[in-house]
Amino acid sequence: MNLLPNDRSMLLFRGGSRLLAIAVHPEVQAIYLDGKLVASQAASGNITDGGEDIILGGVAASGNSTMNGLLDDLRIYNRALSATEVKQLYSAGR
Repeated sequence: MNLLPNDRSMLLFRGGSRLLAIAVHPEVQAIYLDGKLVASQAASGNITDGGEDIILGGVAASGNSTMNGLLDDLRIYNRALSATEVKQLYSAGR
């Protein structure tokens, strides 16, 4: 899934904590930032890892491109959260 703009116009973590949620439904993939939908696209089928490792906080293809920061309260659910559930998570953590 590549929903983030290439021009870095969505700088996520400057100046404090943010809630980033990615929901993958059979029909749509969505990214939420602080409880608000910021990007989505149509999808079909299930997620597969393609036999590759899952990397959080970096980009494997670029070799040394890593996030300068911390991942806290990381959760992976066995189902896609609804928009309401994402908003509730954001509200609970404020």
